[in-house]
Amino acid sequence: MKIKIQANTYLTPMELTVLSGALEDAVHGKSSIHFSAAGEICIGEKIKKGTKQIEGVQEMVNRVIEYLNKVTGRNFGKSRPGTFKNILARMKERHTLDDFKKVIDHKASEWLDNPDMRQYLRPSTLFSSKNFANYLDEAENPVKDPLAEALDEAFKLLED
Repeated sequence: MKIKIQANTYLTPMELTVLSGALEDAVHGKSSIHFSAAGEICIGEKIKKGTKQIEGVQEMVNRVIEYLNKVTGRNFGKSRPGTFKNILARMKERHTLDDFKKVIDHKASEWLDNPDMRQYLRPSTLFSSKNFANYLDEAENPVKDPLAEALDEAFKLLED
């Protein structure tokens, strides 16, 4: 069975179930998976036991971790099973590299200079099922600080 999914395609619940199973097979080395330049997810035939060909998924994990390391100045490994599993799970939820970057940037802006919170700038916190959606929502819909808004308004009035 080969599955090819175009970018911006809506899937039925049955198609999502098939895709989920195929992704699990890819994680366990039973089939191949990659992301094409056209934005397609391509899941291929079963492959020989003992070999893993998860090019697109591993590339995405690498890019996410490289970005996290760049922003935080840390050196998180790209091949840790928990990290791979969390990022893959978020990919299954159709999150993009930009979504991961938004979460990393948002939480880094809040936590990087805070000694008590800096330790939580790690894959297990940022990309967990419990946190990722909330952090992404925070990044995309920031809460406005009423005091900061009042000061901005006051400065605008002074400029006029």
